[in-house]
Amino acid sequence: MVLRCPRSAHARDHRHNQVAKLLTQKLAASGFTVEAEPAGVRRPDVVAYKPGVKAVIIDVTVVADLPGELSDAHDRKTKKYDDRQIRAWVARRSGVGTTAVSLTP
Repeated sequence: MVLRCPRSAHARDHRHNQVAKLLTQKLAASGFTVEAEPAGVRRPDVVAYKPGVKAVIIDVTVVADLPGELSDAHDRKTKKYDDRQIRAWVARRSGVGTTAVSLTP
């Protein structure tokens, strides 16, 4: 279970949303088709792909600057989205094979 300070929730959510927004803008400018919080098996922050070439599942994570916090958050997100059904859903949507779908929390 992850405990979060309610006092910093608004600032953390704002930072998360700003990072996700910047990321989608940069990916779109780089020629990716970008879907923010697409409906599907689960809702990652971003699914970006170049049709028929590659696809990536991205879930933005804002964490505290504590030892181990970043790696723990990475592991949790990887376990959440590294799933056969999710990869298949993204592969169908992007026109690539499941092995061409990568994941980055």
